[in-house]
Amino acid sequence: MRISSIQINQQNINSILDLQSRVAELDLKIATGKRILKPSDDPAGAVRILDLSSEIARNKQYERNIDSARTSLSIEESILKQQGDSLQRVRELMVQANNDTLDAQNRRVIATEIRSVRDQMLTLANSKDASGEYIFAGFQVNNQPFSGSAGSIQYSGDQGQKFTQIGSGAQIASGDSGYEIFQKIKTGDGGFYATADPVNGGTAVLATSRAGQFVKDSYTASFSQPVASTPMIYEVRDGSGTVIKTADFVAGETIEFGGVQARFTGQPGNGDSFSIDPSVNQDIFTTIQQVIDTLGLDTSTPAALASLHNQMNSSFANLDQGLEHVLNVRAGIGARLNNLDAQFNINENVLLQLQESLSGLADLDYAEAVNEMNLQLTALKAAQEIYVKVQELSLFSFL
Repeated sequence: MRISSIQINQQNINSILDLQSRVAELDLKIATGKRILKPSDDPAGAVRILDLSSEIARNKQYERNIDSARTSLSIEESILKQQGDSLQRVRELMVQANNDTLDAQNRRVIATEIRSVRDQMLTLANSKDASGEYIFAGFQVNNQPFSGSAGSIQYSGDQGQKFTQIGSGAQIASGDSGYEIFQKIKTGDGGFYATADPVNGGTAVLATSRAGQFVKDSYTASFSQPVASTPMIYEVRDGSGTVIKTADFVAGETIEFGGVQARFTGQPGNGDSFSIDPSVNQDIFTTIQQVIDTLGLDTSTPAALASLHNQMNSSFANLDQGLEHVLNVRAGIGARLNNLDAQFNINENVLLQLQESLSGLADLDYAEAVNEMNLQLTALKAAQEIYVKVQELSLFSFL
């Protein structure tokens, strides 16, 4: 079999080109620090690198989500702190206004300050975040959640709650709707609330407390004294109208029924009545407006003053429920912020493990690569020298 000069030359050239390609590839790997430049270098390793890179990108997104959720919750917590301070200020003013030494003018001045605090709270409830979206509108982020006149505030948001993915299989609520914070507040003590009949003519003032588990029903405590010379009698009826308790009335005496302790001070008038009903939801702005309206009442008669005290007692209970509710929401936000910190640490550990695995697969062993580069350069130099020598092996050189 004959091998022509052209074949010999071509084989040598191909060998040199292969070695040059290998040297160039090694040079690129050393420059980039990557062991795998194309899938054919290590098909299984390339697939694994893609998987690890996706996991790393996902974990970095979780960390960005955590930062975003932490910012949103921190803003919400700051606003609710201000709301809590405002409610506490309203309560202080209510205590001041409930003093019998004040006259109608003094109470109107206090009502003006309470109105100012209420307006400030309304502004805070309509706060926006950095992107211009309403914080407390639920999913209706482009709609102002609270609007209306002083005595009638409407909520235009919804009950939606945003959740943010912060880890594999882990989500967290990154906000709360205005309905949940400002609307969903129980009246009274959270189980029942007491009100006096607006037409009461006596001076009785009702204070209530728990006497055990409240038996959910609508109760009415009424007073009667058909003859002035006879004792005042009270009777308590349940929602069906059945008398469940009756006796002579003694001022300051506590009456227990249905899990309720009712204590009356002052003297009720003939036909006066008080209601004890299951708690319902009432927004905090309505509660504050009721206080403002109450402080504008005429208190020139003992009966009118007693009416003011009864309404203020109801408002105290309602406001305390609102204050407690805001504090509970803040506590929940604090717990969520702690969860974010814990999940961030988990994600950091996972990310570190993923990056170590990726480094083991993708990063170049420089010592090994440099050693192989030297070998390939030596082989290339030898191939080039051989090619030169072979070029000289021609009959024409001996003619």
